[in-house]
Amino acid sequence: MMTRNRRVAVCFVVQAVVLWNGMLFAQQEPSVSNSGVYFKLVYGSLSDPGFLDPGGGEDGPVVPQSRSTGGIGVGYEYFDEDFGLFGGIQYLFKSSFNSFAYASEGSIGVTYQDPEFSVLGFEFGAHFYPSEKLPLSLYLVFDIAVVSESYTFANAEVPDANGLQEQISARPGIGLGTRFALWKFLSLQLEYQWIVAASSQTYDDYLYSKDGYDYYRNTPTESTSYTKLLTVGIVVTF
Repeated sequence: MMTRNRRVAVCFVVQAVVLWNGMLFAQQEPSVSNSGVYFKLVYGSLSDPGFLDPGGGEDGPVVPQSRSTGGIGVGYEYFDEDFGLFGGIQYLFKSSFNSFAYASEGSIGVTYQDPEFSVLGFEFGAHFYPSEKLPLSLYLVFDIAVVSESYTFANAEVPDANGLQEQISARPGIGLGTRFALWKFLSLQLEYQWIVAASSQTYDDYLYSKDGYDYYRNTPTESTSYTKLLTVGIVVTF
């Protein structure tokens, strides 16, 4: 008898908790239109990093490699009935890429050893609502990306250029994204962004790997090249 009463009591408590949570959820239904400070955690892929030559020259390569990366962001967003505006910063942690070089007609050109790449983005943009029935927004984001890169340069024709290189550059970017509200203050984010690579060369033809280096054919290009960022994230609004 005592065991049966305990079971009834446990079931009553579980049902009460479920009902209470349902009432709270009904009072705080999902919405992407809450103005305030936001904090986000993101994770995704950084592809085709564009490196500068030693001294900041724009003749460095865009390399067809990709790495998973994580990051954090903070900012403020304001929502009206029909649209929203936001501005903030996002930092993508440092990513390490394969050492690389280019090879041509049997000879090996300059080499980039242990390249690393990180991005601090100053972003601003606008949200739009495709439907009043869905807790969903689409947004356009503009970005000034402060890129920090480092590598060890070798085989340069000018000996002074050889050695460890650490450089910082500002590059414009643009992106598209969507936010889907899970709860009143919690939402998921999916974003794809293009950042100008500031380079006039593309290592787009992989040849082989040897002794820890990936070798490519060097292809000069007159069109603008981009570093791509694809991220998913969790956004909390206060």
